[in-house]
Amino acid sequence: GVGQGVFKQKTGVDLEFYSLSGGSNTTLTLNGNTIVIDSTGGGSSRIESSVTTTGNTPTELEKINTLTDNATNIIEVYVKAYESGAAEYGVWKRTLTVTKVSGTVVIREENADVDKTSAGLNANSINFTVNGGDIDLDVTGIAATTINWESAYEIIL
Repeated sequence: GVGQGVFKQKTGVDLEFYSLSGGSNTTLTLNGNTIVIDSTGGGSSRIESSVTTTGNTPTELEKINTLTDNATNIIEVYVKAYESGAAEYGVWKRTLTVTKVSGTVVIREENADVDKTSAGLNANSINFTVNGGDIDLDVTGIAATTINWESAYEIIL
């Protein structure tokens, strides 16, 4: 292959090789004559979803259901909205502090880090509610207006 070789030195008829070890979030396995290096990634990944609204009825955009039990969770949530075929938009970023103890979820704090909409979409909204052991992210559009919504969230800690 390319990069750093695994051969260290030759002493007489003996060949000496460097040791290989996997760092954080990696594994090394021997498959025949090949060493396979796999990465499981680090931290949590963002979970994305989307929905379209055509009226002003609250609609579920996301269900946050990967909370750590018996812990405090910090969650970053990003939402964008745009009117189909128009230049109207909305963007939100929320940081939630959530506890989940024995399956019971409580939203302790919701910080509005970003809250910006164009004039044509200033009547829409986002809302977080506890639903059993999950958190629902509901969006409310505008009557007779097609709005495309997208969200991404990540549990930071």
